[in-house]
Amino acid sequence: MLNRRLKTLFRVVPLAFILLGASQALGAPVFSQSPPATTGGYKSDFAFNFVNQQAQRFSLASDTSIQAVVAWGAYGSGLPTDNFTIRIFADDGGGSPEVLPLIELSGVAAVRVDTGGLELGTNPIYQYTFNLAAPIALLGSTDYYLSVVNSTNVAESWSWVEGATTNDLRWSRDADGNAWFAPQPDNLAFELHDAPIVIPPTTTPAQPVPVMPVGLFLGLILGFIAIARVFASRGQ
Repeated sequence: MLNRRLKTLFRVVPLAFILLGASQALGAPVFSQSPPATTGGYKSDFAFNFVNQQAQRFSLASDTSIQAVVAWGAYGSGLPTDNFTIRIFADDGGGSPEVLPLIELSGVAAVRVDTGGLELGTNPIYQYTFNLAAPIALLGSTDYYLSVVNSTNVAESWSWVEGATTNDLRWSRDADGNAWFAPQPDNLAFELHDAPIVIPPTTTPAQPVPVMPVGLFLGLILGFIAIARVFASRGQ
């Protein structure tokens, strides 16, 4: 009887993990301007010749440590090697980002996945998941500005695509150290998470990457161990 119950348990456990891994409800972001739209994007690539940096305003509901960022973008052509810089700017007191970043992370590794969507019907839209090396502590109810900038080449330069809704402002500029241009009423597609994102070993290219915080993943494992112990005790 015990062996039969354990065999049933070990058949159910893998299925539960598969279903949970496929659920987009897991790993809810603390701030979101997703999903991405297909209506276009804005150049955010150091290799581009003119306006080449974008920033999006955001505010968190409470004090939060950011541990992962998800963004969506597309290339002018091809599929170049990425070299991302993630920056967070403070507000300058007048409702615009400061010239110098509050936080700057260079060479941030990204997991890149083709979403199956097309920017303006032409360029594939990719999802980029960045797990940060250390948490970034931010205050709640405070305006910050996220900037995600790639560094590829002029022909293949990267665009940060729009979010599906437009309810805030986007800033842009043409070089480090320069003032930001007047803001535009646009949303850039991104998410902020307060836990690292577990990336499944394989994904379907036409679908976004499912995400699961590490704490939830460990909790599930401990829960399944507890269930196994209950089965074992009943069989004694």
